[in-house]
Amino acid sequence: MSALFAFEVGDVSMRSATFERIITDLLARSADPADRRACQDALDLNCLWVDQIDAPRKCAFLTNLHDVLAQHMKTAVHLDNEVAVDEIKTVMNELKGRYPECFRS
Repeated sequence: MSALFAFEVGDVSMRSATFERIITDLLARSADPADRRACQDALDLNCLWVDQIDAPRKCAFLTNLHDVLAQHMKTAVHLDNEVAVDEIKTVMNELKGRYPECFRS
């Protein structure tokens, strides 16, 4: 089964098990109630509607999500799983490409 990172135009799919691990980790590190609600909705729907994240929180949320994705790239859980690694890289690149204002150094 697959999950989605959905955008106003287009989406990126990811296997549900990988998606669930990532969003669960993001939920665990999210203190803001709006971020927690977005994570829980994503888990319930198996889809993160990125463009529907509250605008004032979007960059902070996406930065945290990107950090979780980067952390997952380094874990042993995904090292032997080329599909998961490719999916994670795709989402990371998509986020940086669509929201460059959130990832300026």
